[in-house]
Amino acid sequence: MPLGRATPIDRVRQTVNVIAALANFALPQIPLIFGVGKEIGQNPGSDANAVPPGWAFSIWGLIFAWTILFAFWQALPGKGRSSYLRSEGWGTALAMGLAALWSVLSMFAPFWTTLPVMAALYVTLAWLALSLLSRPESDTEAVRWLAIYPFQLFFGWITLALMANLAAVRLEYGINPIGGTEDTYTLIIMAFGGVLALIGLNLTRGAAAYALPVAWGVGALLLQHAWADWNPAPAAGSATLFLFLLAAERWVALRTRPRPRFSR
Repeated sequence: MPLGRATPIDRVRQTVNVIAALANFALPQIPLIFGVGKEIGQNPGSDANAVPPGWAFSIWGLIFAWTILFAFWQALPGKGRSSYLRSEGWGTALAMGLAALWSVLSMFAPFWTTLPVMAALYVTLAWLALSLLSRPESDTEAVRWLAIYPFQLFFGWITLALMANLAAVRLEYGINPIGGTEDTYTLIIMAFGGVLALIGLNLTRGAAAYALPVAWGVGALLLQHAWADWNPAPAAGSATLFLFLLAAERWVALRTRPRPRFSR
C-alpha cells in the first residue's frame, strides 16, 4: 500500500537497489573484459565433488535478468512510497550487494574470504523469504512475479552455492579436521546442503521458485557423478540428496497447505 509521498530516503533506497543489481551482473565480467583478476570458478577448490559442473551455473543468467528487472520496477516513481518496498527494499539491496562483493573477493582476494560473505547472503535471503511472504501485498501478481519469485530463485541457488563454496574452500586449503577422505567430506557437506535446503523450503513454504534451482543444482551433481564422470560416493550422495529434497518439498507443501473447512 502506498504510504504518503516518496522521501529522499526512498529515492536513495531505489537507487541503491539499481546499483546493486547492475553491479551483481557487471562485476563478474571484469576478468573477461579487462583481463584482470581470476575468472569466477577458476580457483583450485572448484574441482571439489560437491561443486556442481560449470554448465549448472548458467542459472545465474536468469537470476541476473530477474533481479535487474526487479530493481528497475522498484525504481519507478510510484514505487518509492510503497510500504512493502520500504520494508523489504533494503534487504533486497543488501542481498544483491553481498553477491557483488562475493564476486570481487573471488577475483581479487584469498578465496576463503568468500565463505563468510556467502553465508551472510544465505541469511539475508532467508530473512527476505520469510518477511516477503508475511506481508499482505505479497498476494498481488506484480509483487509475486517481480519481488518474491526472483529472490526465491536467488535463495534456492545460493543454498547450493553455499554448500559448494564450503566444499571448494575445504579442498583448496586442505582443511581436514577429522582425517577423512574426500568422499567423506563430500557426503558431510552434501548433508549440510540438505539441512540448508530444508530450512529454505520451510521459509518459502515449499515454493517452486525456491525448490527448482536447488533441484537443478543437485540434479547437475547427480548427472556429473553418475554419468559424465562416474564416482560412486558423490553419485550416491547426490541421489540421496535429490530424493530427500523431493520428499521434503512434498512434506512442507502438505504441512503448509490450507486445510479445508467442513460444515455440518
